[in-house]
Amino acid sequence: MIIWGWRAFKALIATGVFYCPRCLGDRTYRHLAARRWFTLFFIPVIPLERLGTFVQCDACHGTFTEVALEAPTVAVFEHTLGLAARAGVAHLVSRLSPTGEVVALACAALRDRPGVAQPYDEHRLRADVNAFADRRTALTYVAPLATSMSIDGREDFVRRLVLLGARLSPTDRLREPVSAVAAELQLSPAHVAGIREQVEAGMRTGGLA
Repeated sequence: MIIWGWRAFKALIATGVFYCPRCLGDRTYRHLAARRWFTLFFIPVIPLERLGTFVQCDACHGTFTEVALEAPTVAVFEHTLGLAARAGVAHLVSRLSPTGEVVALACAALRDRPGVAQPYDEHRLRADVNAFADRRTALTYVAPLATSMSIDGREDFVRRLVLLGARLSPTDRLREPVSAVAAELQLSPAHVAGIREQVEAGMRTGGLA
């Protein structure tokens, strides 16, 4: 008796770490290519049509299109977020005299922020001020969040800068650089105005720490 048929086999293209949409976290994956083969006695003999490529999570075994590989991992996203936060805060500080109060408020704003190495102190802040005093340089590190962060996340990012700016300079001296950061994050002036109103209301009532 001759046993023949068709069967799909998977070939490994690559492995790595990705953000799994099902696990909602960083996981290892296998990038696979499927192809149908003519089999003889269950042994693949003749390659037939290609069935496409896909990504399989090693943890949940879910399969996804290759678009899943374009999403940043949690580790990469936190690193990007940390750089953006440091750039935003340092750029604001660069517009002021680095008094003890300014340094303390800026360091507190970056304490325990994801992607920011701790402890974040005056030495690190001064280095960042030197690196991010230039507007274009600072915005270059903020820009990736416009596409990798949700609207809620971008609102919170700007809200933190608005609050810090109000504490550092009650005279609105930092309003313009904060608006530049918000624009880089694709938030409209009206959107930013709403965030400012919320922050100011919270400061008046003591609702913001």
